[in-house]
Amino acid sequence: MKNFSVARKLSTAFLIVVLLFGILLASVVTFGMRSISNYFSGFYEGPYQVVYTAEKLNKSLHALEKYALMMITAPDAEKSSQYEEEFNSRATEVNDELAFGWMEIS
Repeated sequence: MKNFSVARKLSTAFLIVVLLFGILLASVVTFGMRSISNYFSGFYEGPYQVVYTAEKLNKSLHALEKYALMMITAPDAEKSSQYEEEFNSRATEVNDELAFGWMEIS
């Protein structure tokens, strides 16, 4: 290094700094990607499942409400019995979702 010119010494020092910066940047990016990946894995296995199950249950309950109202306000007994059958099938689905959703959450 003693016999190198000033320009050569500065170029070498700059190259070393750039290489160290690149190595540091690569390690930070790798570490960051791993931590974000772990965070999202935990999110999708936990809170997201709860929200998804709650939204699904909410939609099913709205359908139950709709068929109950249609069953009550039906103009004739035939339509009322059709709505009652649909209501009962939806109620069974809601019960299954509640049982299945509870098992997933716990």
